[in-house]
Amino acid sequence: MEQLISIPDTEFLIRVALRLGVAALLGGLIGIEREWMGKAAGLRTHMTVALGSAAFMLVTMETSTDAGNISRAIQGIAAGIGFIGAGTILKR
Repeated sequence: MEQLISIPDTEFLIRVALRLGVAALLGGLIGIEREWMGKAAGLRTHMTVALGSAAFMLVTMETSTDAGNISRAIQGIAAGIGFIGAGTILKR
């Protein structure tokens, strides 16, 4: 019987977990600083955005070798973060 889903090696899983962990940590640091300053969009928001962006880029980088696809993913993330920023500004 053929296996449809291959289990990645341990090195790959560690690399993915490390990248996602660093993204969450850095987003959390920005969020803590914003909460400390009393600004909108604090810890949870920044951690979620950083983690989502990192996961989206990891999937794109692992599934595509075309540089055009990777640049389109970066453009999409930048546009999404811009909409979040605009929503925060308009909320005030």
